Amino acid sequence: MTPTGLCNIPYVCATLLLTFGFSLSLAGQNDALRKASEAYEEDRFREALVYLNRIDKINSSGPLLFKRGVCLYETNQLEQAMADFRQAWAYGYEEPEIDQYTGLIFHNRGEFATAASYYKKYLRELSADSPDRPRVRQLIRQCGRAIDLSYRTPIAIIERLPGEINSVYDEVGMIQSPTIDNRYYFSSNMPNTGLSMEASDFDVYVSNESDLSWSEATRLPYAINKSKEEIVLGFTTSADGMILFRGPEYDGTMTISRRKGENNLTQEIEFPVQFSVINADAFFYDDHLVLFSAKLDQGYGGYDLYYIKKEEGTWTEPINLGSSINGPEDEISPYLNADGSELYFSSNRDESIGGFDVFYSPYLFESVAWRTPENLGIPINSPGDDTYFSLTYDGLSALLTSDRKTSTGGKDIFLARFKRPRGLQLYNTDYIPFADYKVNRDEVVIDTMLEVAMIHESDTSVYVPETSAPNLDTTQENYTFEPLYYNRSQDLFEKENLGEIDRLANYLLDHPQVTATIEVHSANEGIQEFKLFSSIKLAERIKIHLISQGVADHQVSVRSMADHYPVTLSENKGGQIGLSDLFNARVELDLYTADGRSIIDRIAPDIPKHSYDERYDLLSTLLEDAITYKVQIAVMSQMYRGMALDLFNDAMVESDEETDLYLYTIGWYDSYSLALETKRKMERLGITDPRIIPYYNGHRVTADRLVYYVNDYPDLRNLMNYGN
Repeated sequence: MTPTGLCNIPYVCATLLLTFGFSLSLAGQNDALRKASEAYEEDRFREALVYLNRIDKINSSGPLLFKRGVCLYETNQLEQAMADFRQAWAYGYEEPEIDQYTGLIFHNRGEFATAASYYKKYLRELSADSPDRPRVRQLIRQCGRAIDLSYRTPIAIIERLPGEINSVYDEVGMIQSPTIDNRYYFSSNMPNTGLSMEASDFDVYVSNESDLSWSEATRLPYAINKSKEEIVLGFTTSADGMILFRGPEYDGTMTISRRKGENNLTQEIEFPVQFSVINADAFFYDDHLVLFSAKLDQGYGGYDLYYIKKEEGTWTEPINLGSSINGPEDEISPYLNADGSELYFSSNRDESIGGFDVFYSPYLFESVAWRTPENLGIPINSPGDDTYFSLTYDGLSALLTSDRKTSTGGKDIFLARFKRPRGLQLYNTDYIPFADYKVNRDEVVIDTMLEVAMIHESDTSVYVPETSAPNLDTTQENYTFEPLYYNRSQDLFEKENLGEIDRLANYLLDHPQVTATIEVHSANEGIQEFKLFSSIKLAERIKIHLISQGVADHQVSVRSMADHYPVTLSENKGGQIGLSDLFNARVELDLYTADGRSIIDRIAPDIPKHSYDERYDLLSTLLEDAITYKVQIAVMSQMYRGMALDLFNDAMVESDEETDLYLYTIGWYDSYSLALETKRKMERLGITDPRIIPYYNGHRVTADRLVYYVNDYPDLRNLMNYGN
């Protein structure tokens, strides 16, 4: 579907504005509509979203709600997009596109049968001669394929690399250094100057991985990154040169930047093929054998995979890999394992579950042919485009690029950790049979000078900064903290409490690798949903104050426990008069090192034994249990009202740092099976999409971090195998 304009007729715009009221001036409303329309038409959805939200009473206009829903979908905010589509329908916008986008949301959420039903409904609403019908039919077939693949045991666990690597812009094509195992290079179009928010040309970046963390990505200097597109593709056999796609977007060349003495020599590779950013995904097995994708006359349709080899100093003409690999759709992003017997590539054929999927084909030596390609399955593949697949040198992991809707924005880099090693990566061959190519390894000399930035003759000497990930400080001393108290007659931000909050700010500034969780508890008064929501708002006030002191946003998370874990019994349960009001409304704190270790020493209040509430000890136990589970029942931008809060005595709300939405959970279990029982109970109560969320030391564990804990906590395998 090609989106239509937001408002192309001045009269219609004026009528809309009169309907919406005049909280903004007429000129301001016209300007917001115009800018939103321009950004929307040019697929600048984040920008369009900003201007749409400036339009008065957008929440009562079906057409504008639909447009905002599209922007939310395109910026990976699926739940909010679904809410806007439903509201648009309620306000009379009943165009077929709503069914298409609803199907896309369910498709990206992994609910393939529901997605197919919406696609079929959309297909019935299209005219018989609509050019969109083939695409929709393919989406339906891909949902069917996804349902089949969902029953297959996953071969890997996948994680999105953190914010040190991924941004709201595009990150693509991460590859491992040939000389330093924990160093990785990739390309990104994130702005290379703080003066602009617009995406730049692609540049090459470097980052180091260490245990559980990655160093902040560093842009390579001008010796590598010119004022053109640069996408890193590989390295020379002797590891003394970096191979790049370089040039304007649609007219680039394959280039080697090779260090020679004190200078950097740039050499174009004279291929008999024209390359562009679209197909800048050539794979260099070595200096003399290259696999790549291209649209050539001798192909089978769309982009096909080819190889060329260098014989006596001259590149051969491109040779198609044949009909076993190539088909009528597109085949791109080839990767050949170390011994040349396994081919990985991406294709948007019907056997994918949506967009481009990664496929695998071993070479059958007996048949002298490639085996029919096999989809690598979920979770390596997604309903988005999954490309640039490459194995690490040990075969235990793979790197790939994906624009799946769980990404930060645009294209992100993901790491797949295999349950069994793949690719025979530790074995080298002397002969590649499919290309009739004899490997010459006599020239291989590992040159660690590559890890110093290469320079051009006209450049001054520039070096890549060492960007090793920070060492995890296991000797970090614990931070001592006494709860901060507040009640109806005592403001949290009184002088004594404010001093403690400022002390915390100074500590976080001195220890940027430490993260803090602000946890607010309330007294036993009022309605449950109000206690949870007012407490999380109080926690947010503390976070805002910490940020105002210079603390980084990502260092602080917030959550609310309401009155579920009091220090002292309330008066109606035998507690001492006045103690409940004095001690239960409080702020607790937890601090974590980069590896998830808690470094807080809490000072418990001095409470008479007969008034002490054992639920306080229960909370400490839960936070000290390494792996626990909760059931997420809602993701909201506002207060949640639901009967689940009244049925359970352990509801919690926390803020999602990436979306600023509130995550409501219930229960706290030490096994996956117990959490699963509660999840099923929630489903029987009509709660949609409850999810099991793992916690480590009371800290939410994202899916991309599970792999770090599974060996020590085998129960996590149940979550990985059966889902949340």
